[in-house]
Parts: sequence; C-alpha cells; structure tokens
Amino acid sequence: MRHPAIVALAVLAAVGLTACVPSDGITSFTGYHRGGESVRIENLTIADGRYRIGYAMDVQLLSRDPEAVVRCGIVDNNGTIEYLGQVKTEARAGDGWVRLAWEATYDLPEITLGIRCAPTTAGVFTLRVRDVALTALPTADYR
Repeated sequence: MRHPAIVALAVLAAVGLTACVPSDGITSFTGYHRGGESVRIENLTIADGRYRIGYAMDVQLLSRDPEAVVRCGIVDNNGTIEYLGQVKTEARAGDGWVRLAWEATYDLPEITLGIRCAPTTAGVFTLRVRDVALTALPTADYR
C-alpha cells in the first residue's frame, strides 16, 4: 500500500508545468494544462516609440488528444493594450515542427512585451519551442 503523502506528492508533481532547456536549444514545457492557460515563452521591454514588433519560432505540440491546438501571440504583460493579444498563430498536435511568425507596426508606450502560447483544451501535453525571436525594431515608417 502506498503512503498517502507520497501519492499526494506525485499528484501535485503531475499537475505542475515544468520547463527544460537541453543543449540542443529546444525548450520543453511538460505537464497538465487548463485550456486557455498561457505558457510564457519570452519577454522584451522597450521604451516608448514607434516599432515594428514581431515574433518567430518553431513550435511542436505533443498530446494524446489529436484535436489539441496551441495558439501563440504577443501580449502586453501589464494587460493594458488589448489589441496586442488579438492576433494568434497556431499549431496542431501531431503536425511536427511548425514555424509561427507575425509582425506589425505600432506606436507603443514603454512596455514589456511577451510571447505567450496557450492550448485550447485541458490535458497533459508537451509544448516544445526552438529558434525563438521576439523583436521590436524602431521605425519612422508611417505606412
């Protein structure tokens, strides 16, 4: 018979989400995740100004649920600029490595931007990312 404290510890360990960065440059996030709950991939703080912001990365979603999808995008970590979180790119479980990328030009205050990814359903999954780039290039382009 298993000791109740050991069983409880195993359950708590399974519920948490862990990140691992091996020497091959791939970061893996593994664990139980609620649908819509974000995984933090990268952050970048910028001064106020006009920027061409964007991100690019390779994503792989591993899940037993063949319908699982992960949606990624740029967010304002303070939550004050809602339009940054409206554009999402996505990858499906079983698709292998998928290149996600997006960019646009905005006038922004001093802000910390972030790349966030969230699965659309709850369950145990592994999200793997590599070649991550979050960029903010100052621009005078008003197109």
